[in-house]
Order: sequence, then structure tokens, then C-alpha cells
Amino acid sequence: VSLCERKVLAIVQLRIGPALFLFGILTPITDGIKLFVKFTLFIIGFDGIYFLFGLLITLFCIFFPWFFLPLGFIILFDKSFSILFLLSIHLVCNVFSVFLVGCFLFSSCFVYLATMRTLFFS
Repeated sequence: VSLCERKVLAIVQLRIGPALFLFGILTPITDGIKLFVKFTLFIIGFDGIYFLFGLLITLFCIFFPWFFLPLGFIILFDKSFSILFLLSIHLVCNVFSVFLVGCFLFSSCFVYLATMRTLFFS
């Protein structure tokens, strides 16, 4: 599917793509390998405690709403403002996780500006 999509986009844009090995069959696999290699090398240069803290905040944002769902007869939190509470917690957690990962883990001013732009538009 990915190979067909690339071929159709290349034909529509009237461009000749780079020479691909085996007609581009292995290109998505090599892209995935490159992504994982870059990701692991990217993490090694950072202080692990900040990265771990950002991941924990993100996991908290993901799993926290499950406490507000009624599971059978068990309701852990029964509040009338639960939707508003969930939205506020979700927004605050996302802002902190994006800010922590974007501002404290990178030493580039461009990453800082991109993080501020992301927080402004979210």
C-alpha cells in the first residue's frame, strides 16, 4: 500500500524519484529501521530523569480518565463536574509534558520556539 501510494504521488507530481533498490519494496522497512535508530541515539544524549518524568506525565494523561468511567456498579469518582475536571487535567498534563520534553531536553533555541508555538496553538 505504501509503495503504491508513493508511486501514485510521484506520478501526480510529475517527478522522477530516486533510484530504489528492488523497485522500492524495502523502502518502508528501511525507513522504520532508520526511525528507531535515530530515536534511540536521540535519547542517549539526554538526562534520563527529565525524559522519564515527561513520559510519566504523558502516561498519567492517558490513564487518568479511566478512573472516571463507571465499570459495572463500581464508580471510583462520582462528581457532577467530571467532564470539566477531565478536560482541565488533560490540558494541563499535555502542556506540561510538551513543555518539559520540548524545553528542558533540547538545548536549541529553535526547539524552544517550536515548543512555544505548539503550546500557543494547542
